Amino acid sequence: MDDWRRHCCVLIAIHRYFAVVHPMKRPFHSKTKCIIAAIWIFSSLQCGSSFYFFSTVGQGDNLYCDVPTKIMSTFIISSYSNIALTIGLPPLLITVAYALTVYKLYQHKVPGIQDNLTKRKRKQQNKKVLKMCLAVVAALYFSFGFRFIFLVLDRQGKLSHFSKTVHMDLENMSIFILSLILIYNFFIYLIFNGIYRDNIKTMITRCCSFTYSQFGSGIRSIPKAYSGEQMREIPHNGLQNHI
Repeated sequence: MDDWRRHCCVLIAIHRYFAVVHPMKRPFHSKTKCIIAAIWIFSSLQCGSSFYFFSTVGQGDNLYCDVPTKIMSTFIISSYSNIALTIGLPPLLITVAYALTVYKLYQHKVPGIQDNLTKRKRKQQNKKVLKMCLAVVAALYFSFGFRFIFLVLDRQGKLSHFSKTVHMDLENMSIFILSLILIYNFFIYLIFNGIYRDNIKTMITRCCSFTYSQFGSGIRSIPKAYSGEQMREIPHNGLQNHI
């Protein structure tokens, strides 16, 4: 699941590049299902290598997973390859995609004569895009970097002096920080992208109006409450009619 999210971040960055630099081109529009299926297959193959390397070892009444000594060298090569593909390569690809987006945006020349107001708006828009890309890349390196450092140190045995509890806490922390990358993207786009912000507002407004239309009519049909004096003034038959 984590590998699938990381590959999706790469595709999001590439999609943003085409949306900004080539807005009329839609290379993923008709191939979305095939791309998603390919990502799941590739991620499954990466995770499936664990079934080959690990085997259960019995020690008393307990069972635990371990790598046999005869294939340990192959396991180390495979581990570093997976780390490079899943942790090292995605940040580089995403950085290149956002860097090209900013570069193309600043180098693009609008045809015709522009007044000072149009130039000022264009500069402000380019600065917003630059800040957004820097925020995405900074959050990306923070998330991927923590996990990458933990995995490399763990494979080299540099964390063996920690207790099992501390080691497990560090591993869970690195996985949690890495999983936050998609949440970072949501809030970053919400802050820097006005169109994205308007779409979220429209979606929330529609959801609230739909909820009110479903339950508001039932609330309005509840009869109003009467005071004690009004209840005594209404005859018994009239009270039944009111109810």
